[in-house]
Amino acid sequence: MWSMLLQIAAAAVVQLAATMTIPQLDETFEVRIEANLLTRNHSVDVIEYHDYKNDKGAIYYFGRMGRNHPSAMGSLIYNYATSEIYSIRDGKCKVEGMPSMQFGFNSGHDGHIKSIKDYWYFGNSQNMTFVDGNFTVRGIPSYRWTTDLHTNHSNYTLDFYFNKPSYTLAGGNESYPVRIHLYGQAHNHNHHHHHHGLTEGVHEVDHMYEIVFYRPGPIQDPTVFQTPKGLICPNRTNTKQLPPISDHFTLDVELIRPSDNSVSYWKEIYDFSARLFAVEINPQRKGNYDLKDLLAKSGNRPIKVIHDFNSGVQYVIDTKMGNCSMGRIPEKSWEAATANDHVYLRMKHASELFLGNSSHTYEGTRIIRGIPADVWITAYNNLTLNVTVESYYTQTSWTIGVNSATEQDTILLGMWMKIEGEKVSV
Repeated sequence: MWSMLLQIAAAAVVQLAATMTIPQLDETFEVRIEANLLTRNHSVDVIEYHDYKNDKGAIYYFGRMGRNHPSAMGSLIYNYATSEIYSIRDGKCKVEGMPSMQFGFNSGHDGHIKSIKDYWYFGNSQNMTFVDGNFTVRGIPSYRWTTDLHTNHSNYTLDFYFNKPSYTLAGGNESYPVRIHLYGQAHNHNHHHHHHGLTEGVHEVDHMYEIVFYRPGPIQDPTVFQTPKGLICPNRTNTKQLPPISDHFTLDVELIRPSDNSVSYWKEIYDFSARLFAVEINPQRKGNYDLKDLLAKSGNRPIKVIHDFNSGVQYVIDTKMGNCSMGRIPEKSWEAATANDHVYLRMKHASELFLGNSSHTYEGTRIIRGIPADVWITAYNNLTLNVTVESYYTQTSWTIGVNSATEQDTILLGMWMKIEGEKVSV
């Protein structure tokens, strides 16, 4: 009788194993992992974001990334359009090529995020073997699948654990991953075995990845896929050309300077072809201005300053009293530069004023005053000061009414500057 019961139980297990396929992950998800690198005696906390439809991926981590390194926070931003990874740590960004396989992310030859089933062999039922369903992970009833992985002269076993649907996780009543166990022997590659004090040959690997949070669906904060504001990634591939700036424009400026808790306002009128520049300042809108000495001379009444580069003359007009004074255009005027003859002043082109005549790199999009904007970043030196600039342009899907008679496809919406430690928003 007992023999018969055992045969029936064994047949049931075989039938279960034959019908159980590993669950598929969602195309978009957020996951948090405690990566316990047991053979290295330390752990790393990881937050991973994945958006297959939009070709986006990001990993944020905290922990030691080497035996002799202190714990630190860092991130890896994946750009599948250029097959680049932006590795960010200690306030610096390094551009790296995308390897054939990275934890959580796998890139193909076409530079596209591979199907979700290919991520670390999640859902790759051809190489998965269902073991049994009598496991618990952190007290959670779980199923287990296993597969062998052979790559670069290294041999691993990968065990995948998913909660049983009868146990509801925070993400819902589906079956989600709760643990990945990687163990086996890895080849001592030349590029890192010296760093870890290893000799040629193999070493044991035992990594336990505890998946403590899994949330399917849209990513709540899309900025996780972007490099931080004001951070330059040298040698990053530019994927979008910066729109040209018009030779003539009128703009109202709000300058926010957190360094001294001040906000300034003024109006500028610029015409490069006519070689004329004007600025209007109302002292009742308090703030710091480069022309505040002229305001003091006018008794802090509203003024208009006109620079005529045809004659090199500056006109200062008291718009309330109607007075006008004349003089030379100051050499340190924002829109002026010394001409090639080193005697006269020339008028800077708008690209010099706003963009610094340096190369720009497209970063992605940000929301500026509720408007989605394309973002470019650059860095340059201005009068011995190191300047980093982000420029925000409206997208072509938005129509911006410049005035009653003119509409443009895209305009400069705003800028963010960092001048040697001082941050400025324009």
